[in-house]
Amino acid sequence: HLEKEGTLVLVIVKELNDSIEEILSEEVKKEKIKVCFKEKTKSYSIYHLKFSEIITTEIEPYYSNEFIYNIDKTSYKIKTSDSLQEFNAPHFITELISELISKYSKKEKVTLLNPGQGFLPLAVLNFLFPKEIILSSRDLLSLKICKENLILNNFSGIFLDNSDFPQSKGDLLIWSLHDEGTKEILEKLLVLRKNFKKIILGGRIQVINRTTQNLKIEPKKEIRGKYCVVEL
Repeated sequence: HLEKEGTLVLVIVKELNDSIEEILSEEVKKEKIKVCFKEKTKSYSIYHLKFSEIITTEIEPYYSNEFIYNIDKTSYKIKTSDSLQEFNAPHFITELISELISKYSKKEKVTLLNPGQGFLPLAVLNFLFPKEIILSSRDLLSLKICKENLILNNFSGIFLDNSDFPQSKGDLLIWSLHDEGTKEILEKLLVLRKNFKKIILGGRIQVINRTTQNLKIEPKKEIRGKYCVVEL
């Protein structure tokens, strides 16, 4: 995005100064970067930089890990980011939901609210054979990674909803609770229970218990550690 004769100005906190000096020294030697101005203070450093050519890197901007995720006898490729939960393994909530849906029959259309990095969407793909998976989250990175992990495993019926209140309707909604409070959950469920034939809710036991008590229902709970899932 920088014009050919443009200047990049960086303000670097002192804790990162050694790192930037190391990077710049290498690129200056290659004559790819020219340091036009440098000033150091006790708490930060300022650099004015010009570039003789575009600098490429092999580092992917989002992904940190790539490995094989096995579900039953099927192996899936998955990429994850250290910036999100589940960067090296599925969360307890994901495992509980996966065990639950393994007993379900095929579902045509499944919506996932807070889908994580791809472990849960791949479990849905493996057990439910949907034609459509709707991924709903306010986190754009989560949506991006989940979508690409599904594509990586040859699934294309993907729809993205950049919100924490899915407007879709369908056979099944899977909602992995993060930091939602009981009031917020109940308000959303008023609408969501009309739009979906079945809802799976996964989260901390205390939150699930408060929610089901307010709904005046006592569904069967699958529990692991501090977490559980219920069907509504």
